[in-house]
Amino acid sequence: MSIQLTPSAAHGGRAPLRIRTTRPLFANPVARLVLGGCVLLAGEAAATGATGGAWELASSPAPRFEVSGWVRGAAVQTDNRTVIAGLFTTVDGVRRNGLARLNPDGSLDESFEVKAPVILQEMYDTVAVDAAGRILVGGQPFFLADPADFQSARQYLVRLLPDGTLDTTFDAGAFPSGGLDGPVLAIVVQPDGKIVIGGDFTQIHGVARSRLARLNEDGSVDPTFDPGAGANAQVSSLARLPDGRLLVGGHFTTFDGQVRGGVALVGTDGGLEDGFGASGANGPVNAVAVLADGRFVVGGAFSTFAGEGLQGLALLDAAGNPVPGLKTGFLHEVTAVLPRPDGTFLVGGWNPVMYFNGKPTDHDAELLVYGADGQVKGSLQFEGERTDVLTLARRPDGKEFCGGSFRAVAIVEGEPIIYRHGACLVDEFARLDAGFTPTIALAGMVNDLVVEPGGTFLAGGFFNLVNGVVHTNLARIRADGTLAPGLQPPYGLETVEQIARQADGRVVLATGAGGVRRLMPDGTTDAGFQRGNVWALAVTLDAQGRILAGGKADATVPGIVRLLADGTPDPTFDVGDGLSNAVQQDGRLDEIHEIQALDDGAILVVGSFEQFNNQPRNRVVRLLESGAVDPGFVPPPFGTSLPPSLFRPELHTAHVLPDGRVLVGGRFSKVGDADAPMLARLQADGSLDATFQSPFTDNGGAVRALLPLPGGGLLVGGNFQVFDGPDFFNGLVQILPDGARDPAFTGSLNGDAWDDLGARALALDATGAILVGGAFSLANGQARACFAAYAESGPALRLTRAPDNGLELRWPAGEPGVFIETAPSPLGPWERLAVTPEQQGGDNVVSIVPEGTGGFFRMGMQP
Repeated sequence: MSIQLTPSAAHGGRAPLRIRTTRPLFANPVARLVLGGCVLLAGEAAATGATGGAWELASSPAPRFEVSGWVRGAAVQTDNRTVIAGLFTTVDGVRRNGLARLNPDGSLDESFEVKAPVILQEMYDTVAVDAAGRILVGGQPFFLADPADFQSARQYLVRLLPDGTLDTTFDAGAFPSGGLDGPVLAIVVQPDGKIVIGGDFTQIHGVARSRLARLNEDGSVDPTFDPGAGANAQVSSLARLPDGRLLVGGHFTTFDGQVRGGVALVGTDGGLEDGFGASGANGPVNAVAVLADGRFVVGGAFSTFAGEGLQGLALLDAAGNPVPGLKTGFLHEVTAVLPRPDGTFLVGGWNPVMYFNGKPTDHDAELLVYGADGQVKGSLQFEGERTDVLTLARRPDGKEFCGGSFRAVAIVEGEPIIYRHGACLVDEFARLDAGFTPTIALAGMVNDLVVEPGGTFLAGGFFNLVNGVVHTNLARIRADGTLAPGLQPPYGLETVEQIARQADGRVVLATGAGGVRRLMPDGTTDAGFQRGNVWALAVTLDAQGRILAGGKADATVPGIVRLLADGTPDPTFDVGDGLSNAVQQDGRLDEIHEIQALDDGAILVVGSFEQFNNQPRNRVVRLLESGAVDPGFVPPPFGTSLPPSLFRPELHTAHVLPDGRVLVGGRFSKVGDADAPMLARLQADGSLDATFQSPFTDNGGAVRALLPLPGGGLLVGGNFQVFDGPDFFNGLVQILPDGARDPAFTGSLNGDAWDDLGARALALDATGAILVGGAFSLANGQARACFAAYAESGPALRLTRAPDNGLELRWPAGEPGVFIETAPSPLGPWERLAVTPEQQGGDNVVSIVPEGTGGFFRMGMQP
């Protein structure tokens, strides 16, 4: 017997039904369920489910997993609104990719949004506002003013109208058309409307300008400003003197052929001022400012200025000489300075906390208030791993905006944590404005998903915000995407690589350098569990509830351990020398990326290694329950087309099929001598299954997750791109048993330069929806922060094989009717069966008992 599902013209030619089975449909080994010519089920070995129809991005659940964003540049308008630029994807949960405007109270100004005919890249570093309220943005943006004309490109510097629309009357060009050939990192708008820019470029509109230039109001080069040979390295900061001269700071050591240590003074015509800053700093200068009394402030990553010991900060007189009495040493590096009208100034940078063997132990953002006498009058310290103050701006109302890469102020034991995500507002003493609390966020990363009983799921990875609420690296999510109460992980929880949920609700986590941790159902640390001494990248439970954890090898741990319920090592598990702890050609140790406990007690291990317990086992090994290497599973070597010193082959995931064959995914090009990029199928003995063809090309991507779907389909996730005719799909692909792409799934993930790592975790929830976690900010063109769900379109049609070998069909009673036709062969003639559905609960139910050999059946939906 064969059943066909007929696409309806009323549904665009797509099969409008979702098919689900609750047991194998057919006893006849050659019986088939056919959808659009594709065999979905075949014989008794068929799984108990099949899917048909298209998968669509679901509107819910859509939780956001984010980290605090980076604000790199800020410009304040006359109405106290602040334009911010940097590394972020949302502001207060609303999609804003790297550029936004805040209202005076810190809320998002939704009237401002970047708009252009074509936006190819949004990477912004600096921003300025002109007298007309137009917004100049520098960095690495890439827009097209005319979709049909690549010569209309605007690159590295764009001007926007006050509402965010691209101003096409301003054209500094693009590198392909002879315009700017490098990023703009600093902008000063003169009172006459001309624009001075600094950065890492060498020409504009064919005119040589080495990292410093002045443009006319339309973006053309001002020929009356010529810095000669200019800077020999990037210009990072500019400050305008009242007389029109410019203080220039950067990473350069010469300017116009003259020695200048990161700082130079140029005239109104661009000419270098003799003598000023000749010796300068012994390291990069990040920020410069002009004080009200004519003195200069210079900040950067230097330890001396003009030969004097000045750590990261110098106060200079009008001739460029250090002014005595400046108190330094609080900050290892200064990244922002802001002059005040009264001669005091703000300094932002990072605090080393202490030095060990001459190197900083920490990297904590700090804001200092300096008096005109060079003494510190106030400070604000931030908390978090590698945090920075990156930009400062003064508002007309006297309050000062501080932007950077931070998430909270320094924690005081016993006091509530005060959060500030990438931006804050302070008064003259650097005290926080309690009412200014925007959430500037960037897509984080979800590494693992575990579906729980009751419809919730656990997500683990690298994030500190879930739906805008502080939640660190582990969260429980309801079916509607909201954050479920009752699980509050420790604030300092390390990045979660993988999750294993015990039957009692306790959660075992692989947390990298943090080892193996177990949390109680409420997220508190399980005090009775001894954290496993392993750099943990993988964790799972075996049938007896024992914990298998793996990661990097070291002198004491051979890469994998089995732990008992209290976290102590299982003495019956012995892997011998396990992984090598030698540093490999790429400078890394061997690693285990995934562990699977098999039903027979064996253990499948995949990662990046060439041997296990001194036996050749290339990237995958099967262990016996005792920990000994299984001699019956010997894989061929995996290789890449790139030098192993750059990228060694790695396996990240595996799936064992019912017949014992193994699908493995990772970053590789070959298996043995065969081309098999990113995905391969091995026989039960480990040898390559040559009948399986990878759907990928060798483009340097990686497969990171595999999800078997009801009916034998397989969803593959990772960092890759698959082409199918004129279409291409990123990060997700569904494949058929032979490795070909299944067109029923059209999911695609995208991100920006910093978060485009695709899918890293896949799961099926209780409704059959696909849950996808990873590092991305768009799914099928819609805003998503590291998580997306896909559901099958059309009403659910459930098929059940009855004991008499008949077929029972169920579909929702409120959906359009399903018709059934029969024919002696797939070519017809087709005859509609007269069936009347029976109402059972909320379903329509039809039973069919085939006569004789049964013939062929097909189903469709009434238009």
